[in-house]
Amino acid sequence: MAAPSGTIVAIAVTDRLPTGLRVAPIPNLVSNCNGTPTAAAGSDTFTLFGGFLLAPATCEISFDVVASAAGRYANRTDVLTNNLGTSGRANAVLDVVRSTLLKRFEGNVRPGDIVDLTFELRNYDRADALTNLSFTDDLSAMLAGAVAVGLPQSDVCGAGSQISGTTLLSLTGGSLPPSGSCTFTVPIQIPAGAAPGSYANTTSTVTGLLSAAPFADVAASAELGVVLAPRLTKVINPSTARPGQSLSVDFTLTNVDTANAATQIGFTDAVDRWFPTNGLSAVPAPGFCNGAIATSFLSAGELILQVIGASLPPGGSCSFSVQMPVPTTLPPGVYTNRTSNVTSLIAGLSVEGSGAEADLTVVAAPQLSKAFLDDPVNAGDLVTLQFALTHAEASTAAATAISFTDDLDATLSGLVAVGLPQANICGAGSQLSGSSLLSFSGGQLAAGETCIFTVTLQVPAAAAPGTYPNTTSAVSATVGGLVIADGPPATDNLILQPLRATKSYPGSPIPTSATSTTVQYTLENLSATSSFANLTFNDNNPSILPTALPTGLPLMNVCGVGSVLAAAGPTIALSGGSLGPGGSCSFSVNLALTPPHNAGDYSVPTSAISGLRDGTPTSITGVAGLLQVIDPLAFAKRFTDDPVAAGGTVTLEFELSNSDPTNSATNLAFADDLNAVLPGLQAVGLPLNNVCGAGSVLSG
Repeated sequence: MAAPSGTIVAIAVTDRLPTGLRVAPIPNLVSNCNGTPTAAAGSDTFTLFGGFLLAPATCEISFDVVASAAGRYANRTDVLTNNLGTSGRANAVLDVVRSTLLKRFEGNVRPGDIVDLTFELRNYDRADALTNLSFTDDLSAMLAGAVAVGLPQSDVCGAGSQISGTTLLSLTGGSLPPSGSCTFTVPIQIPAGAAPGSYANTTSTVTGLLSAAPFADVAASAELGVVLAPRLTKVINPSTARPGQSLSVDFTLTNVDTANAATQIGFTDAVDRWFPTNGLSAVPAPGFCNGAIATSFLSAGELILQVIGASLPPGGSCSFSVQMPVPTTLPPGVYTNRTSNVTSLIAGLSVEGSGAEADLTVVAAPQLSKAFLDDPVNAGDLVTLQFALTHAEASTAAATAISFTDDLDATLSGLVAVGLPQANICGAGSQLSGSSLLSFSGGQLAAGETCIFTVTLQVPAAAAPGTYPNTTSAVSATVGGLVIADGPPATDNLILQPLRATKSYPGSPIPTSATSTTVQYTLENLSATSSFANLTFNDNNPSILPTALPTGLPLMNVCGVGSVLAAAGPTIALSGGSLGPGGSCSFSVNLALTPPHNAGDYSVPTSAISGLRDGTPTSITGVAGLLQVIDPLAFAKRFTDDPVAAGGTVTLEFELSNSDPTNSATNLAFADDLNAVLPGLQAVGLPLNNVCGAGSVLSG
């Protein structure tokens, strides 16, 4: 724009970019036209308002754009307006050619700083792969002293590819499938003595093989902007914190230009992109940093910190801080916060430089959960309490010295643990101990690790039915050198059911030859106020003996009017049971057995016992009884008058018994090798007749 004579004010123009063009991620907006130029990253529109020129003068505005695809882009501005009227439109055409290699610097850079150089390789062939791709990039030809850091990098563009070098970058072994692409970034250290300005950086041509035939494409170029933009640094204090802790975020602005003042310095910080927060506090009052204003506000649901209007003399600096809390629910991990670029006006030119970033490491005690695994239970029962400790996978350090307590007596007087202490249950040296007060200590967990352990509790026999909340203490641990004593406690309810059930075998033990036995069930309502209805359960194999069959069923009204006890094969089923407050019922079923049976102890539980308690569905776990099957024939022997002297006599007594109530034992026989006991030991006075029934003989 030009003003050949007079003064032109209120200059305004809008440029709407054609489809496919957008303002670059780093706009690099530069203007000496005064007023307010705007070219937001990713936008398709540029605007200028309030520009002015004093004749004779000209001014220029520039910003970077990116194209989504190769092609010709025709661009025409809106009419330029000013206080004298209108000045027509401007037109330009941008031809974007298709290129295998693209490159860009990720923003302007200050002398002595590091800037990312990004390369992108594309294969436009839809049928054939590109292989053996290579190119070089001479950084020294761009700017003496510019060097790559962090190289080599491997597999950046296909397996086996590598980017290497310091002042001369070299890509070798690149490969791309049909229509494929790859992107990689190289950090470039800019020399501290670099002069401000624009530096052209151009690669070699790209070479390779396309379907085994030699391939080459044009070089790629990018402009590096070295600017004396103000430098912004930020420090988070403390840099390692726990949820709920307050942070101080300390900013410092420095004018690296030692010859010119920097004015209209500004930046934004999208705090909620860091982590959700309830807000900022201690935002500096207006006037800090030589006239700056700091505000926090919501934009599209995000909390934004905005700083505008700061000024710094040549080489000057200023610092300020804001306070913010770490959310109490923020998971452990590393959270990186980056500001926007820093904008400023230096020597009448708009200068934009990179922003600042800082990391916050959030540490937390392991997460504790707990559950009563087998409640509801009855008074006097055992119940299993399970604990689980989990250390978040995103944690940056292991958790040690993990501890918590659990006051069982505060939950239910008389509730105690049995079988403690337990050792090494959550890392070497960890322990769970105590009786009415559980104490866990010495736990150790790596990031992402979980430990689970259980303890058996004895419910007091006199406990009343009800729901008993059980809550641990806070969890304490040391993570990354920070002692955390406020990890959330864990809670679960112990439910004592007023419905109690038992199953028994009144005739136990029975002999292996038994042809029948009886199983008995008892249901009790321990509540003085609640009633139970629709009580049901199944007992699929009431004695666990494979031949057992219930007889004499169905039975009516065994547990309340309308209740039915029925059988289907070996299964016994109760339906329609009911119990009033404090009520109980007992009923028995005869089981027909087919002998012989194997001796042993037999126990099998019923199904869960379910029903309605005051109209609300409820259930308790099944119950089991013990049926003992024994061999009725018993045989014993003993020396009745030992010790005895050598050469003396001793009495040996044998005892045989039959406990079978209905069947006799006949043809009983045994042998006893006395010489195997003591050489020369022998019986005297034998044979003896009728010693165990008529016709029996003991001889030898």
